[in-house]
Amino acid sequence: MAAALLLAAIAGAAHGSPWRQTQFMVGGFGSTSFGDPAVFRRLDQAGLDLVVPAPVGGYEGSQRERALAARTLLKLQGPRFHLRMLGYGVDSVAVLDSLLRYPTSRELWVWDEPSAAQTPLAAERVARVSRSRASPPLALANLFPAYAFPTDKATAYPDYVESFLSRFGAEPAPVVSVDHYMFEPPVPRDDFYFTLRVVRDAVARHAASARRTPVWVWIQLARNASAPANPTPTLGQIRFAAYTALAYGAKGIFYWTVSPVDFGAGGNYRDGLLSATGDTTTAPPGRYSAIRALNRELHALGRTLLALESVAVMHEDTLAQVLVGDELPGGAAAPRTVLGERGHNRWCMVGELRASARARTRYLLVVNQNTEAPQSFTIDLAARAQAVDRIGRSDGVARRVGAGLRAIVVRHLPAGTGELYRVTWSARAR
Repeated sequence: MAAALLLAAIAGAAHGSPWRQTQFMVGGFGSTSFGDPAVFRRLDQAGLDLVVPAPVGGYEGSQRERALAARTLLKLQGPRFHLRMLGYGVDSVAVLDSLLRYPTSRELWVWDEPSAAQTPLAAERVARVSRSRASPPLALANLFPAYAFPTDKATAYPDYVESFLSRFGAEPAPVVSVDHYMFEPPVPRDDFYFTLRVVRDAVARHAASARRTPVWVWIQLARNASAPANPTPTLGQIRFAAYTALAYGAKGIFYWTVSPVDFGAGGNYRDGLLSATGDTTTAPPGRYSAIRALNRELHALGRTLLALESVAVMHEDTLAQVLVGDELPGGAAAPRTVLGERGHNRWCMVGELRASARARTRYLLVVNQNTEAPQSFTIDLAARAQAVDRIGRSDGVARRVGAGLRAIVVRHLPAGTGELYRVTWSARAR
């Protein structure tokens, strides 16, 4: 009875206009000074849309510090400043309610990594925000990745994601957020693809006729220095994590962490974009400018990707990733529009995306899974394409590649990077 009442409350929670994502989102956790405008300007200039303000020594800071961050960001808002605060209201309902009073609280993080038993409570927290205003802010609950379920992962993780999404009725969850830090020990974690696939497929099952819940993916940016042997993620690894998430349909990429944050036993994360003083990091050199360039690509491609849904993903080689063997060429879960990579280059991944099931156009995101070196691919299509256009990574503009093509040739694709193509078939070919 209690579960039925909770479900009914969530299903009828939203009134007025529910939150809708209108742009591709890039964000991160951690800022080294709540009241320093220069810190927020550096994060804004790096291309972040949302930041979770966090002190060097912990998760979310005091309510006074959070209020200071909100006031600082409010003063900076303008035509050339777009960074907003993802208010961290995880610790209690009282803190959540206090965040709802901040003028900059258009997005709130209301629960982090609920257990399977806690998913009803996390869903209720989302509903609390949805009931707060006529046009409520986003309420985000961040889910565990698959590696949190080492026993019977193949069923336990899908059941976990389902246990959260099933709590919502006709109005789906506003966002599904999930973290996966692939390059922390044990390196690499072998269920990144599986995590993304499970979340994508669960969202598709619960999609309303009007919209599908967007997926946001948290990826590792900073080194976890809790053990001396832990590596710093390379730029190729970071790009690979971001572009792989896009292939599986992500509508937001978030970095853990953008500045040093010490969680004690939970990890000691070092420089991401900023150092402990709030300056752009020099460890490793060039990291700030490199991530700024990646964020430009995410925003440029995101203008197209925001309206698309992931249909299927193909890997020429699963690279020891588990539970995705049916995504190999010709597999039951691989794209039907692609035959494979002509030379069977093991580093090739292709994500198929679409705007609607009936459209004659599909989008193919070709990803270089090699995180250390460029690769070239020839993607054989299942039928001759009427037209192929490439969506520019730098500007998001579609440019004609050719007509009547049976293959797409991708030359010297940088490490970990993707190239997005729009492919149109004639009605007869499809």
